[in-house]
Amino acid sequence: NLLGGVDNHLVELSVAGGTGRSSSGAIALELTERLQMAKQGTGEVSLRVRGETVGLAWDGERLTVEEGKGDWVELGQDGMMKMVLGLVPVELVVVGEREDVAMLRAAFPVQGTATGVWG
Repeated sequence: NLLGGVDNHLVELSVAGGTGRSSSGAIALELTERLQMAKQGTGEVSLRVRGETVGLAWDGERLTVEEGKGDWVELGQDGMMKMVLGLVPVELVVVGEREDVAMLRAAFPVQGTATGVWG
């Protein structure tokens, strides 16, 4: 499980397969919509947080969540959560220049936030 949060109970991206509507399936659907809206080209990226790695593979129509491999993007837990929640641009979380940053930018866009009682 990857993408931890409060008390290490993150939004889960489970690398274990399954046919049910798991949290990884729900996340894959959300990220698929974001990548389609951004008209993102195909690609793969692996993310590593706290020793756990997950791979995201985009074929232009569907996102697959799988076991991460190869050259992963190393992220701190705080940076990962900020990126997932859209609080900061991907470029502030990912260190160095990478070709896969465009895919991450499309999957995790900055989201508008509000100030005040809830901000």
